Amino acid sequence: MHHSIEKEFKFLVEKNTFEETKRRIKTNGYKSDNKVQINYYYDTDDYRLLKSDRTVRVRQNGEKLILQVKNHLQNKEEFSTSDEYEKKIGFLPNKILFKGLPMYVQFLGTLITRRETFCFGTSGQICFDVNEYLGVVDYEIEIEFDEQDLKEAQEISKMIKRYLKPGNKYSRFVRQKELQQSEACFLTL
Repeated sequence: MHHSIEKEFKFLVEKNTFEETKRRIKTNGYKSDNKVQINYYYDTDDYRLLKSDRTVRVRQNGEKLILQVKNHLQNKEEFSTSDEYEKKIGFLPNKILFKGLPMYVQFLGTLITRRETFCFGTSGQICFDVNEYLGVVDYEIEIEFDEQDLKEAQEISKMIKRYLKPGNKYSRFVRQKELQQSEACFLTL
């Protein structure tokens, strides 16, 4: 498995803020790339991974499937940090059992991301994500960077910081899934 540490600012914003911020970034001349990612999320029935700040997903880009495990680390910085492991796989599993863990994680659902990425600095990226899951569409801006691009990432984040809404894609997905399940239970009474 490939290992990396990811550092990023995350902003969940309204559509008009998303579009205006993207317009400003485009006028600054950053190079861009577009892609569609399909995220297949896995957890236990009682969301043990989410409760322990972990995400297990398979991310599909075109025909390529990558199993990803993210450990969201607690830090005192203004950005989030994740310890990430990933491995290319040949098929989409229904359940996954990891060595050393006494439990399976099972497929929960899908989140589709339409991502436009702009590069800055040495290896920094500003990602404009339109996420669709469980009947919801949301708009997220991620600023991914390493140490050498920290100052520029901080400057970009200042431009949009007041629009910050907490939560990563997976936690929003689970909140919506629980909401739909509670509504379904109410409707069947």
